[in-house]
Amino acid sequence: MSTVKNQHDDLSTSSSAGTNLSNWPDVVAPLITAVNTEDFPKVLFECINRIAPIDSAIVMLYRPDEKPFLLYDGLHPSETVFFEESYMAGAYLLSPLYRLFPSMRSGFYQLSALEPLSFENSEFGRAYFNDSGLCDDANFLLKITDDTALVASFGRQQMRLPFSAIELQQLHITEPVIRAAMEKHWQGDLTKESGSVASTREVHNQLQTSLHNFGLSLLTEREREVLHLMFEGKASKSAAKALNISPETERGHRKNIYAKLNVASQAELFSLIFTVIGEVSVSDNEDPFVVYSQRIKQ
Repeated sequence: MSTVKNQHDDLSTSSSAGTNLSNWPDVVAPLITAVNTEDFPKVLFECINRIAPIDSAIVMLYRPDEKPFLLYDGLHPSETVFFEESYMAGAYLLSPLYRLFPSMRSGFYQLSALEPLSFENSEFGRAYFNDSGLCDDANFLLKITDDTALVASFGRQQMRLPFSAIELQQLHITEPVIRAAMEKHWQGDLTKESGSVASTREVHNQLQTSLHNFGLSLLTEREREVLHLMFEGKASKSAAKALNISPETERGHRKNIYAKLNVASQAELFSLIFTVIGEVSVSDNEDPFVVYSQRIKQ
């Protein structure tokens, strides 16, 4: 199970227009033929591209308490820096797809459907789209076991219009066939290579420690509780209910968090977190924010 070199050029040179599903047999035939060949990931996204045009794609393996494992890289070049230096460096811990996948079923998902409020207006959502440069995204999730999932993520980087309602409907309709092809292609390989994936657990635990300790030396215990609920995508009212405090009190804690961490907005806070946990490794009682701040002053 090896990581594939970036295949974005292959994706960008394929069809740029969506297809009518009356031509679905012609679209899916190459995908079925490519199962169990090294060309399968490229053909998979070429197939998706004919349903709904995309210009960035990736396949990852998710397991709880482990860093995502990269299986295929078809990212747009302008998204590579965010993926390598932010997402894989720790931002994945805040992704609703990564947080929720153990309780999810196989299917077609957009990140916006996984948050209790509008994903685009959530803390993670604003930082995610701003830092990655994506205009829109979608995902095919294949549950291999109860705690293992294969994620084929794709989106629009340079294409500045989000997926249309018709395109999303067509992706929903075609999901069972695409899922079956993904399962046929990858399942045996993932079982054989499970040991290589397990090696990512130590890195994941280090990143989890950095996230948990963020602001440890600056924030009060209550402010840290609020911050961790923000990590879970909780809006002020939901966080206030969880803590049994008023929304006004919760919003006051958020303002204090912003002031102490020297940020002006939710999106700025999450962008800072993306940067810090990707660059700083800490021990159990160290605050990565303080370590990072001292480093940039040198």
